[in-house]
Parts: sequence; C-alpha cells; structure tokens
Amino acid sequence: GSSGSSGDIRPSKLLTWCQQQTEGYQHVNVTDLTTSWRSGLALCAIIHRFRPELINFDSLNEDDAVENNQLAFDVAEREFGIPPVTTGKEMASAQEPDKLSMVMYLSKFYELFRGTPLRPV
Repeated sequence: GSSGSSGDIRPSKLLTWCQQQTEGYQHVNVTDLTTSWRSGLALCAIIHRFRPELINFDSLNEDDAVENNQLAFDVAEREFGIPPVTTGKEMASAQEPDKLSMVMYLSKFYELFRGTPLRPV
C-alpha cells in the first residue's frame, strides 16, 4: 500500500463502486460521476444502502431534485460527518455537477463504507 494517499481513488474505481451500491434502486442509473447524480436519488440510494433507517427511499420523488440532494447532504453531514460540497439547489440546477467535487464527495462514502459487506436490496 502507498502511505498517506487515502484520498487518491481512481474515478473509474469510484464509479464502479457507486454503480454496485446503487444497483437495483428505482430511477437510479449511475453512468458517470456528474449528471447521474443530479436528481439526488443516487446519493440517497448510497446512504440507504448502508443505513436504510436514515432515508425512506420509497417516498422520494425523482422530480424533487432539490429536496433529494439536500436530504442526502444533510443526512451525510449529520450522521457521517461528511460536509456537503454544494447545495441541493445548486446540484439540481447545474447542467452538470462539478466532477472534481463529486469525486471528492463520493470518495468519502467510499472510504467510510468500502469494507462493508453488501446487503441485498
């Protein structure tokens, strides 16, 4: 292992991990680290995958992008101490979320949960 470079995760590896975590969730189709995240559902799905009691995924509406993103950001900050990289509003209104920010943000979930065995959805 390389020492002290825990922050250096290859985006391709991160993308694969995110796809594995969100597989089987309705209206979630992660194909990249930017536009796939705009609706907020993918973020909520990752949180729900590991801590289903924190988010009622079935109650989420695909069209409420601002609320979905804000929910994910708030829960992640409160429960996991992961500071949001942007706001729900900005995520929803951006043509494309900033890739660097998303990679940084998602890699925090990766580092937190990568050792966790997958629970069936």
